[in-house]
Amino acid sequence: MSHTSFLRSHSGKKPVSARKRLLTMLVVLTLMVTQTVMPSKAFATAEDIFAEADELQLIVEKTAEEYNAAVAALTALEDQIAELQKRIDELEEILPVQKERSSAAMNDYYRMYTSSNLFLELIFGARSFGDLLASYEYAIRLQNSCMNELVRTKEMVTELLEAREQLEQNRQDALAEKNRVEQALAEVRAAREEKLRLAEEVRQQELEEIRRLAAEARKQALENQINEDGPTPIDWIDDRAAFVAEWAPRIDRYLAGFPLAGYGWVFAEAAYDYNVDPRWSPAISCTESTKGKYCFRDHNAWGWGYVNWPDWETAIRAHVKGLANGYGYTISIWAAKKYCPPSWEHWYIVTASEMERI
Repeated sequence: MSHTSFLRSHSGKKPVSARKRLLTMLVVLTLMVTQTVMPSKAFATAEDIFAEADELQLIVEKTAEEYNAAVAALTALEDQIAELQKRIDELEEILPVQKERSSAAMNDYYRMYTSSNLFLELIFGARSFGDLLASYEYAIRLQNSCMNELVRTKEMVTELLEAREQLEQNRQDALAEKNRVEQALAEVRAAREEKLRLAEEVRQQELEEIRRLAAEARKQALENQINEDGPTPIDWIDDRAAFVAEWAPRIDRYLAGFPLAGYGWVFAEAAYDYNVDPRWSPAISCTESTKGKYCFRDHNAWGWGYVNWPDWETAIRAHVKGLANGYGYTISIWAAKKYCPPSWEHWYIVTASEMERI
């Protein structure tokens, strides 16, 4: 069973009684009032932001880079093949005409130098020394013209042969690159599935923790409020361009009207490259700074340490990488406790709810 199928098979909700729903509403209102008095403050530090990636995360990043490089190399080769084919078509179209011109020039050259009458006419037909010089210069120009046509024909034939040879070589290289792309993609998929497997193990452990907390009344209400399965799992798209095309507009719609609007493509690219849920970083930005509207540091929309970033793109990529290295693939109870210890329950509820909106 695939990870996606496994996650989907565990996404059913338990029926909630009216009494429990009322209790849940009261607890949520209590949490909201508490947060009004004591606003959420993230405790992520610069050490979290620049944390070293574990071995598996390094494999994910390395294989993703290799896959992207292979795709770029294949695209470049395909462009070169297209250009070479275009030039070959041009040469094959004009070469017959050039051969005819070359043949006609050779005939003229041959007649001029094999006809004694022509030279006699040039010598004795000249009425003056100037006419003789003009006739001589004409003969030289004719000779040069013939030679130029021959040289041009030879150059075109040589270029055509070399282009065909290069085209064949590029086609072989492109086939090798396609195989490399497939191999790199398989490695990326294997590394990603391993991370998802580990994330699923953590999620199952956390479900047990939530069930233990459910013994208390407040924790019982919290269990009903927090989706036991976390945000709905996404269907991961292997192709980077397709992944970005799917998630960038969704994130942009979510961030519309706020400072982070228009950076959906950066969130999506970073999520793909570091194998992180693409909804997580945008949702945290809402919890911590209203999507970048109230930042306590330059371009720091996530309440991370005391870090300033020069621009949003740099900040987004750094935050997503930090999540991958220090907090895992997606939101979890463990990650919430680390990110915002004093009020992790509220932080988890709000952030998970925002993720569901993307």
